[in-house]
Amino acid sequence: MLPTKETELATFAPIGPVSEPPRAKYEHLIVTAKEVPPATTVVVHPCDEISLRGAVDAAEAGIIKPVLVGPAVKIANVARQFDLNIARYEIVDAPHSDAAASLGVQLIHEGKGELLMKGSLHTDELMREVTSAKTGLRTARRISHVFIMDVPTHADTLFITDAAINIFSTPSATSFRTPSICTRESAWAHRASASFRRSKR
Repeated sequence: MLPTKETELATFAPIGPVSEPPRAKYEHLIVTAKEVPPATTVVVHPCDEISLRGAVDAAEAGIIKPVLVGPAVKIANVARQFDLNIARYEIVDAPHSDAAASLGVQLIHEGKGELLMKGSLHTDELMREVTSAKTGLRTARRISHVFIMDVPTHADTLFITDAAINIFSTPSATSFRTPSICTRESAWAHRASASFRRSKR
């Protein structure tokens, strides 16, 4: 039965646990990430504001040491347009996104980076190189994927696995479906839970 008095309405409580302030859980992740040395991170094709700013912000927070892989002139133009200081970061020139993905994976193979971070290229471009049987980063271990979610009405940070990778693909299935935009939060979260950390063979 619905309440009929104002006093009865006042007795209703919010559903779910009391949440922390917005972004508080992400801030906890950032603090945790800062407890270890910054990881050299190969950032593949950071050619828009969001992906380049994510790498720069994570670097300025002391979480990663970015190596920017992509068209050097385009990266410089984006930095200039959005007033991002990339002077101290290494840039490895690659003519286009496919080449940047291939070169990024190669740099990980050569031990020149610990993490691989997606920029403004399509996910399938990067994952094609990551999963290549000949030159990719695949091992005997299964590739996984994690969404890190800060839900205001939930007391804990949520880690949702395999929401974007079909591990039992068929010819008619799309194997990889992940967001094509890399945010500052996902860049920071890489240090706490890296999606593309190279597995030991």
